[in-house]
Amino acid sequence: MVGYSNIFDSDPLPQHGFLYSNGAMTGLGTLPGFDGSYANAINGSGQVTGSLAIRIFPEHAFLDTNGIMTDLGTVSGAPFSEANAINNSGQVVGILYTGPIHGFLFSNGTMTDLGMLLPVGFSSSANSINDSGQVVGGMGPAFGPEHAFLYNSGVMTDLGTLPGYLESVASAINNMGQVVGTSGRLSGSLPNGPTHAFIYSNGLMVDLNSLIDPSLNITLTGASAINNGGQILASGSGNSYLLTPVPEPSASLLSAGGLIALAAVRCWRK
Repeated sequence: MVGYSNIFDSDPLPQHGFLYSNGAMTGLGTLPGFDGSYANAINGSGQVTGSLAIRIFPEHAFLDTNGIMTDLGTVSGAPFSEANAINNSGQVVGILYTGPIHGFLFSNGTMTDLGMLLPVGFSSSANSINDSGQVVGGMGPAFGPEHAFLYNSGVMTDLGTLPGYLESVASAINNMGQVVGTSGRLSGSLPNGPTHAFIYSNGLMVDLNSLIDPSLNITLTGASAINNGGQILASGSGNSYLLTPVPEPSASLLSAGGLIALAAVRCWRK
């Protein structure tokens, strides 16, 4: 796994990304011109991505392969970039600070500004990428409702929201193209309010709360990750939850989305 470590009693406050493997933590260091780094994601080959920093502020996205760190730079005149995720092909996604924030995709040595959908908004953030190169995140005006999006082969698609809600953001996508995230009143010009976790599959956004046993008496307010087995990391009611698909009789299937009821739930106290 990867992360970063701070030195709190110095000025400026340097932080260095680390890789933890086989019981040992290894510092990733930084590159000339920067005094720190953040490690945000790792793929199956051990490639690490994150951000090079000056003081505590992300400046340039990086890619570390076999201990060799590469500055991914920026594009579109953006002064800053920050990497959020990497797939097993070494494609990286994150955000560019272009004034408004734009999502980016780094692939085959080239960084591409994902832009946004007009008139929906003029900012976007790329949060996750699967091994097919499909990217998900959020987009919207700076001070207004945000919508989850799916970016595939150069085309950005608005995923909409759960019924009755104005906002959504996608947190993760697996290799089956299933997307999870949060829908509700999130930020911007709208006051924060109730949110629900969602899964998007085969063109349909479904409230995850409708797929779990109501006798559990919990409300899933957000979902942050999904793996290729369909297991989902969600949060709500003061806990974190692992939701595991459980095959049941055909009556439990949602034919429109091909989703299986999430009958098994484990939780950890935060």
